[in-house]
Amino acid sequence: MLKLLTGETIKLPAHPWVGNRDLGGNVAIRKGRWKLVPKPTGQLFDLDADPKESRHLGSSHPQIVKEMAETLERYKKSGRSVSR
Repeated sequence: MLKLLTGETIKLPAHPWVGNRDLGGNVAIRKGRWKLVPKPTGQLFDLDADPKESRHLGSSHPQIVKEMAETLERYKKSGRSVSR
């Protein structure tokens, strides 16, 4: 905390994956510019180019969908995220 108060630069730990759940219990995962909403149809968004999430890019980037879906499943199995 002192480093922040004195203006020193600090390096924060990297957390490349972020998961979240909305009030309806729907789960999403984000990595960098990409956000995957796995239900109902595996919607992938490029939030840098499309912050309003209006263009689904899953069919254009199947490997990204696969990687993100697998990571979300690992989170669920480890207890870090659960479906309702």
